[in-house]
Amino acid sequence: MKRYLFIISILLICTSSYAQSYRELIDHKFDNKHLVKENPSNRDSVTFVLDHMYNKHSISKHKFELGAKWTYEKTCIIPNSVSFQVYEIVDTLSVNENPCYIFNTGDTVCTEGNKVFAIDHRLTNGMQLLNDYDAETEIPFECFEPSIGITNYNITIDSSVTETIADGQLIKAIYVDTFCAYGWIGNLKTKIYEGIGSSIIRPFPCLDFCNDIATPVTCETGKLRCFENSTESFKFVDYACDSIWMTSSTKEIPDEAYVIYPNPTNESIYIKNGAQNIWFSLMTIQGQTIEEGYYNFNGIALPYQGVFVLTTIDNKKNKWTHKVIRH
Repeated sequence: MKRYLFIISILLICTSSYAQSYRELIDHKFDNKHLVKENPSNRDSVTFVLDHMYNKHSISKHKFELGAKWTYEKTCIIPNSVSFQVYEIVDTLSVNENPCYIFNTGDTVCTEGNKVFAIDHRLTNGMQLLNDYDAETEIPFECFEPSIGITNYNITIDSSVTETIADGQLIKAIYVDTFCAYGWIGNLKTKIYEGIGSSIIRPFPCLDFCNDIATPVTCETGKLRCFENSTESFKFVDYACDSIWMTSSTKEIPDEAYVIYPNPTNESIYIKNGAQNIWFSLMTIQGQTIEEGYYNFNGIALPYQGVFVLTTIDNKKNKWTHKVIRH
């Protein structure tokens, strides 16, 4: 009998201890890394904290890992060929407890939840938002213009659909109205594949976008061919990821690019050595056309302070893109 009473006493003590521990857990909240005492009657904040903890540690949509590889199509004019460009994660590190990934191009991106960032201490929060797979309407981001400072941009989300790709797999595609890419703005129906990145150019076209000074377009990186990591592979084209072929075009890039001056400007820009057979298109970086037509020697007016994209095409279909700035 004494043995039974002893066992019951132990069970009552354990139950009381468990109940006390549970009440202490409910009566506390997490504030970053610190446990702070709180009013037991305030249950809403406890629920918020638990929800926040759940969301932060829920399954990530990112498919990034060491060795993950993106293969994009690359078209070159000299030589006339179609080949491929590979972006691969070659190393990893941690910044503020967030996983970061170093690419073979030298670029580094970090993830927090389902957002992708690039570190840039010149910006308000020290990070540039590149992708947000949970966004529903827009992806706002800052970048640093060398001659202007911090500027704000938005990528507007048009729709999200599940698509069947070339290898028969289903994947979520997030269609956007524009992207951070000179020469492609308005020319392709751009989209972001969930957990993977951009369908064109490179995984994160907005990375260091404001510092991307235009260069002659001898090669253009186009559509995403393939993505793979240690557990998954996706094929977006119906031919081999590393396919290479020559094209029959004989067009050549001029020995010297047209010179755009003054750039930056306080009103208008001009094309040095430009002729009237040069067609141009002036756009905002959101892809809205401001003016287009054949260049004349009166110059091209930039309507307000900011950054614009100028595309020029000569009568031989040689194409150049430039970032132009008005102070």
